[in-house]
Amino acid sequence: LLLAMTGGGLLFSLWLTYLELFGIHAICVYCVCSAVVVAILFVIALLALAAGPDAYAAVRAFCGSWIGTLLLLGWTWSLAFHLLNGIRHLLQDVGLGFSIPQFVRNGWLVAAGSVVLTALVWACVVMQGARA
Repeated sequence: LLLAMTGGGLLFSLWLTYLELFGIHAICVYCVCSAVVVAILFVIALLALAAGPDAYAAVRAFCGSWIGTLLLLGWTWSLAFHLLNGIRHLLQDVGLGFSIPQFVRNGWLVAAGSVVLTALVWACVVMQGARA
């Protein structure tokens, strides 16, 4: 689960970075930080897996600790926020949501939606009994 989540997150972050550089020609500091964190998590998990079961168990134990879970929770929220904000920007690209009230409302919807989406993802993780 750890490798799948970080690998998927790494691919998604690479795609967003590509869009930033070649699509909108701007860099979001939060996006870059998120991409760096997920890349580090992926490399650590991959190296631990290659080092053997004991090393991978140590990484899983860290991710299952309160600080590891807090970091993964923050990363999940960051991913959800960027996903929903990307949808918001796609809608703006077709000309929707440019009036000030709509713009403000959609910003709050993205913020609230990212919290709800994060809660749903973690509810699924907890219901599956998975940790890290």
